[in-house]
Amino acid sequence: MFTVLACITDIPITEPTTITAPGSYCLVNDITGAGDLITIDADRVFLNLNEKQISGGTNNIALAAGHSDIVIRNGILDSPVDTNITMADATNITMNNIDFIGGVTSVFIETSTSINVNNCSFRTASASSFAAVDSDSITLEKIQSHANIATTGNLSIFAFTRVNNTIIDNFVTTLNSNPVSTFNGILATACNDIKINNVLISNNSSLGVARYINFDTVQKGLITNVFIGNNNSISSVCDGIFLDTSNDISLTNCEVRQLSGGITASGMQYLDCTRITTKNCTVTNIESGNVGGFKNFSGIDILYDSCVSVSNIGLTSTSRGFQDAVLNNRPIKTIFKDCIATDNIASTTAYGFELISTTTGCMLNCIAKRNEGGDTGRGIYLTDCFNCIVEKNIVSGNIGATASIGLEVISPTGAPLTNLLFANQSQDHVSNYIIIPGTILRVLYTKSTAALSAIPTVLDNIDIS
Repeated sequence: MFTVLACITDIPITEPTTITAPGSYCLVNDITGAGDLITIDADRVFLNLNEKQISGGTNNIALAAGHSDIVIRNGILDSPVDTNITMADATNITMNNIDFIGGVTSVFIETSTSINVNNCSFRTASASSFAAVDSDSITLEKIQSHANIATTGNLSIFAFTRVNNTIIDNFVTTLNSNPVSTFNGILATACNDIKINNVLISNNSSLGVARYINFDTVQKGLITNVFIGNNNSISSVCDGIFLDTSNDISLTNCEVRQLSGGITASGMQYLDCTRITTKNCTVTNIESGNVGGFKNFSGIDILYDSCVSVSNIGLTSTSRGFQDAVLNNRPIKTIFKDCIATDNIASTTAYGFELISTTTGCMLNCIAKRNEGGDTGRGIYLTDCFNCIVEKNIVSGNIGATASIGLEVISPTGAPLTNLLFANQSQDHVSNYIIIPGTILRVLYTKSTAALSAIPTVLDNIDIS
């Protein structure tokens, strides 16, 4: 326990003050007041809060612009009008063992470099726990952020804008709420090289759009060992991990569980992205009107390796285990390897895998089982695809009240299918295979219970072996 004795060798602080010289400073007692309660206007400052509390003011602590080599640690910063700590043009700043309470944004950083925050807790901010703009080399380790509640506008627990080289490790955020607008757990916009590891995001709610990890125009990222669960958007869209116009992102060992959205919900959704690798990831128990486990729209070089989408429910519309589709352009080079889509349920159509306009895609060693639609159940569905290989997949038990289909391939009117290879097992469906005629199409049925006569006789240029 820190006491006044801890301050014997330091310069004591007993009231609101401005630090203008390098040195070691120690807060002797709690302080409160108006304006900026402690201003640091010097380099090489060590500020020991000594387990005391700074309360109120415009900002609890403000760093004057352009300073470096500052350490702030061991105390409580509470209920400012704006921020607990604010800084600009700062270099080599450390914040350690601090409890941040209240304010609009707990920590605000602008045009700063080498910022380290570790072993800190955040609560009851109304806009953000930590926000950084136009900065470089930020590390947040062993952070907890709970019970932040927006009163107006958006709530983003961590928000980074045009920030390079960010590390977030061992981060937990729960019980946050935005009853008026949108919610983001970690929001990165126009950032480069962000690494997220060992993260738990759970029991959060919002009225509007909710995205728990949200990358917008991020170049290079690593997301590993993340659990997102028991979150909801009351009346809008809910996405566990959302990547928009981002490149060179790797996701490994991530799980999204028990999300609900008022309109749509998805576990992991990618829009107009390039070179995204998703490995050993799981999406389960997502509920909304329209549901998707893994969604890719107009992506290029997208790999799903050993991913699972299970028990996701479309309450009023469709449910898709995996979806590959057009947004602005055709998806190119999407690969599904050793992936599983099972027990996804929809009031209308349930898909294990849905590929729309995929170019040069591959589906290898995947399983689509027991996907159930109130209208139609489809194991694997392709339309307007070419240069694709769908091989060594198992499709079984997908059912619908109107149609139960194992593998369905459709070419648009006047545009025949080209260069598709199928070699799969399909069984236990009313229609094991539905293939609309196309040219240069090779189909290999392996161990199928479907009789040859059940395959449409109007196929053109088909080699069945």
